[in-house]
Amino acid sequence: YNWTTTSTGLIFLAALVGAFIGWATGGPCSDALVLALARRNGGVKEPEMRLWTLWGAASVYAAVGYLAYGWGAARGAHWAVLAVGVAGMIAHQVAACAVATAYAMDCFPAISGELVVVLAICSSCINFAISYSVQPFINAAGYGWTFTFFGICVLASMLAAVPMYVYGKSWRRRCAVKYRDFLRERGKVE
Repeated sequence: YNWTTTSTGLIFLAALVGAFIGWATGGPCSDALVLALARRNGGVKEPEMRLWTLWGAASVYAAVGYLAYGWGAARGAHWAVLAVGVAGMIAHQVAACAVATAYAMDCFPAISGELVVVLAICSSCINFAISYSVQPFINAAGYGWTFTFFGICVLASMLAAVPMYVYGKSWRRRCAVKYRDFLRERGKVE
């Protein structure tokens, strides 16, 4: 594209737009969905209700983002296609992180601080791995296939929400004694 540094920087205004879209999806929209599902569930809120947000909007953001950016760059598409791709990738990342964090906090509210740290470490490790490998991957396979692969990985990782949705409540029940023991050891009361 032979962009100037200013043009390169300005494309990331799309990331800002994507961040707001992801925040709205992972935050207020996710909360509204949980409340609606809780009403349908006789007023009982379950943490797993939040996971539906991942399968809806966040999946669409990821698919559109990775494919638009990768194949747009590979084909020399108009800069707006790349901007849509950047916005979609960031919208997915923000929404998915918000939902994962809220789900973890809903499941284990007494250790929410520790959970945020663990999730941040996991996110940082994944971001490092992608950043470290992306350029050699692009050199070998091209933008289109590289970002198609990353998009497939992202969508596949969101499938982890399926067993969490199906078995999450029973897993929490089975781990309840260990969770209470952990809290007691740390001097925390739930």
